[in-house]
Amino acid sequence: MRTLIVTLERAKDRQRNIAGQLEAIGHPFEYFHGVDGGQGHHPLFDHYNEPKRLKLRGEPMSPGQLGCFASHYRIWQECVESQEPILVIEDDALIDPERFQAFVNAIPELPGDVECLRLFENKSKVRKGIHPRHLAGELYVKKFLKGHMSTTGYYLTPSGARKFLRGASEWILPVDLYMDQFWRNGVECYGLVPPCLTNDPQFDSMISQGRARTRRNLKTRFRRERYALVQNCQRVWANLMFLIGR
Repeated sequence: MRTLIVTLERAKDRQRNIAGQLEAIGHPFEYFHGVDGGQGHHPLFDHYNEPKRLKLRGEPMSPGQLGCFASHYRIWQECVESQEPILVIEDDALIDPERFQAFVNAIPELPGDVECLRLFENKSKVRKGIHPRHLAGELYVKKFLKGHMSTTGYYLTPSGARKFLRGASEWILPVDLYMDQFWRNGVECYGLVPPCLTNDPQFDSMISQGRARTRRNLKTRFRRERYALVQNCQRVWANLMFLIGR
């Protein structure tokens, strides 16, 4: 199974850091050079619906967010084309070597319904994990009631990648928040507990670079709150259906 390191051509320090970690444990990997949002328009950016984004969120997506979405979109395409599961790791990840190796060894034992498995800690305010299933040693697979709010690293199957692509014809949210919308894309939110990846604090986020600051009026704030309410209701309903189905 391939391990793809999402990086940019210019991110040499990050590449050296993540390479050192993976080489130390003898884990093979490939660099996947993503789309650099700071380098101007990319054809995949045509998926971005800025008028709708401004209407619902009151601010545009940053060039870094667009580049990040395009990068993961291309990875999903590659996963579907290869018809093989992949590991996706961003270049600012910090790896727990023992847990990571234990997870890699246990991949053949993953439940068949797990199409995408986050390998890092859930960063949302609702971090409740339910329906634990033992994987190996101290590792469990849990269903999360709310998404992880990051793309630090994940295991992905071709069926999951196909669903992500099908639901991403229009971009109005950053890629991590889109992936978290399991009620929309059909890819259930599972995470590895305890996680084997985190973000390396020595690296600043490249995604927020170029973000425009927008002053929101009352109408915009109302639309944001209404959109959030609708999404929360859909999330709760999807979680109820999951529990009933078990």
